Amino acid sequence: MQIPPFVRKTFPAVASAALYALAFPPANLFLLVFVALVPWLSSLRLSTPKEAWRSGLLFGWLFWMIQMAWLVPFVGRWTGSFWLGRVPWVLVPVLVVWFFGLLGWLIQRAYGS
Repeated sequence: MQIPPFVRKTFPAVASAALYALAFPPANLFLLVFVALVPWLSSLRLSTPKEAWRSGLLFGWLFWMIQMAWLVPFVGRWTGSFWLGRVPWVLVPVLVVWFFGLLGWLIQRAYGS
């Protein structure tokens, strides 16, 4: 059975974000921190610069959505509005995801040279 190209290109970034999520509370499998980036970084070696940029954006978005999940209940309780709690949870990843896109592109360039 052939793996669809979409899955083959997105799986490493999703796997790395999931491993990072498991490394921190509530799962708290802290040793996963040392291997969490391996799937994503190894996939950048075989990527084109455009694919590396997209992979970085995906990894960064997933990473920050998971890391900032605490903002929803915190701001929700603070303001009394569940929906207002979602605003910073969505804004933070949108603002910082560009770093990971650039990082993926630069790492791919470093592998290529």
